[in-house]
Amino acid sequence: MGFGLILAGFILLFNPVITIVDIIPDTIGFFLIVAGLSKMSCFIGKFSLAKDDFLKLAFVQIAKIICIAFIPFTSGSALVLMAFVFGIIELLLFIPAVINLFEGLSFAGLWYNGNAVYAQKQVSRKVLRLKSADGKENKGKKKLGFETVTRTKECITKTRNYILFFYIFRVCATFIPEITELEMYDHLGEVNAFNRSMASFKPLLYLIFSFAVIVLGIVYIVKISRYFGSIRRDTAFIEGLTNKYAEERKNRPTFFIASNMKLVLFIYCIAVVSSFIMPFDGVNVMIGAISSLTLIATSVMLSKYHKIAIASAAVAGVRAVISVFSCVLQVDYFVENLYTVEAISWVTKAYDMYYRMALIGVIENAVALVSVLIYLAVLLKVIKIHLSMFGVNTDSVQYNKRTRDLEVYNIVGGRLLMCGILAVINYIMGGAFHYINVNTEIAVLLSSSATVIWTAYTFSTVNTINKFVYGHELQIS
Repeated sequence: MGFGLILAGFILLFNPVITIVDIIPDTIGFFLIVAGLSKMSCFIGKFSLAKDDFLKLAFVQIAKIICIAFIPFTSGSALVLMAFVFGIIELLLFIPAVINLFEGLSFAGLWYNGNAVYAQKQVSRKVLRLKSADGKENKGKKKLGFETVTRTKECITKTRNYILFFYIFRVCATFIPEITELEMYDHLGEVNAFNRSMASFKPLLYLIFSFAVIVLGIVYIVKISRYFGSIRRDTAFIEGLTNKYAEERKNRPTFFIASNMKLVLFIYCIAVVSSFIMPFDGVNVMIGAISSLTLIATSVMLSKYHKIAIASAAVAGVRAVISVFSCVLQVDYFVENLYTVEAISWVTKAYDMYYRMALIGVIENAVALVSVLIYLAVLLKVIKIHLSMFGVNTDSVQYNKRTRDLEVYNIVGGRLLMCGILAVINYIMGGAFHYINVNTEIAVLLSSSATVIWTAYTFSTVNTINKFVYGHELQIS
């Protein structure tokens, strides 16, 4: 039922993080936890909430990986800000995710005979206390002595608390060494050969805190392995969950359709967000292949309900290849030959290279636009199919399903049409970027503004679709 994946996902979080550099990316661990919760989240609400939070964490970690590319271009104080912001976001998502996960386990253990979930452990320790002296001659007298005290603790509580403690410690261990960059060493006080800035101790702090995280991480792995391992070996519990999942698959097919579509729409939002143009030294580091690959993923998932969605994936694949070629041309112009935009005015080679690069950019954005428009058209067709399957299939004086479905279809269709129009504007600005950049320095601002508007409206549209089409089917009784 996914407990092995949950265990593997948590284990991958054990390693220390330096600034925002993670040797074993946490996004892999969070995706494994999401995969492990997928089946049980179909009939246990707390697991569903935990799954959503862990999924958000996985994409936060992807954003962190992307930000690693910016480290060479950022100052020490900017690294402090990055570590702080990502740390706060992670804690705001991780703490409720873990709490919901263990509340879901508690509920599952109660309803599906989970003896291992509520396993208890006897903890003994010696405590220094006053106790009565031995012998009649010492009757009534007290003396200090060690007494063995045994307490019973539930493994579920101990495991949850240690997971939270370890992750909070790891975030703090990541952030504390970066604080040394905030010292105004060069601007306050007297600087001489015998003085050293706090930042010079940062490598030592990295070593100390990394060692501490590894030591605590070993304890962390042992604790979670014992707990989740015992749950996996609880045959009666796993069988009860398996039977419940099979029953849900049989009785609630629309729930699984709605759940898949929610993920499809979420991945499409990621494709839209990754359409930003982010040039560093003239090279767009947000290469178009990132957006295209996510669009391919969501199109393949959508093709389960309408085969034409594969056409969107195919066109997006072409765009991905063109974007790589476009990136090579940008690197060749701005990095290899060290040309600036102004060089086209007096260097013939620069002129030819720049406008060849601009033409490829136009082609890339045109192909990208086609892939998005195909996707939106297929998405509308799929929603129409799903509307006929969802909801109450009986008509009455107060409720007419066909009229209701038509109203929802018109609302969603109008919003998707507007999404298509904003996508046209976005990719026109993207294609014209290099041409606009020749005459004005606000080309990035113009293209980013178009993408921001498109992104905001896309998020609003997805929220509307989930609310009117899939939301009711995702309710867990």
